Amino acid sequence: MKQTFLCEQFYLLSIDSKKDHRSYPYLEGGLILAGLLDLQHLQLIKIDEEKIYLQSYQMHPHSFLEKLQKHVTLVPNGYKLKDYFLNMLYEKNELRTQLEEELMAKGVLERRKKKFLSIFPYVDLVILDDSQRTSLIEEIRHRVLHEKDTEKYIDELLLILSVCKMEEIIFSISELAYAKKRIQEILSSIDQFPSLPLKNVEYVSNVFVYVDSGCQGGDSGGGCNS
Repeated sequence: MKQTFLCEQFYLLSIDSKKDHRSYPYLEGGLILAGLLDLQHLQLIKIDEEKIYLQSYQMHPHSFLEKLQKHVTLVPNGYKLKDYFLNMLYEKNELRTQLEEELMAKGVLERRKKKFLSIFPYVDLVILDDSQRTSLIEEIRHRVLHEKDTEKYIDELLLILSVCKMEEIIFSISELAYAKKRIQEILSSIDQFPSLPLKNVEYVSNVFVYVDSGCQGGDSGGGCNS
């Protein structure tokens, strides 16, 4: 697999080929959060004091990241992070499709036609090689349950899973309460993080609540609920 980004890793974690398709309410918000962390690592944007700043007009070739970066060029520098999330979630279907196409181009995902109850046709995403997803899950479990040191991107995935309330992807029901507690301990102990506002789980969670409110109060044409 070619270069892997945080947004791609998080999306792979959300796809379990062995289980029925599940809907996660904050999935798209998590993808955007992961993409913003990717753009910060690439020094294309900066997030500080709950505001977002453009650092480069050179667009990244990854279509999902380019979409996120391009929107930063269309708003004033120092734009509120929560308003940025709200605007981007109005385009969540397009964003998700772009990310899927990037992963299909890398030979990671494939769309396959299936039938529900052997009658109703639908298209599902299938991971062609599940080894990367399995490896990510093992690293996350080692970090949380066995207190092993891991790469910094694992802590970032923990942040995203936490604010999206998707820890159940990694941990069993019996492990969940302890895992959530350990994740908060891990995140609170991190001194170096790409952006302190993004490290603040409570702040980002409140952003998602704000986004939900904005979507519900939007126009009747679909908006965030499309």
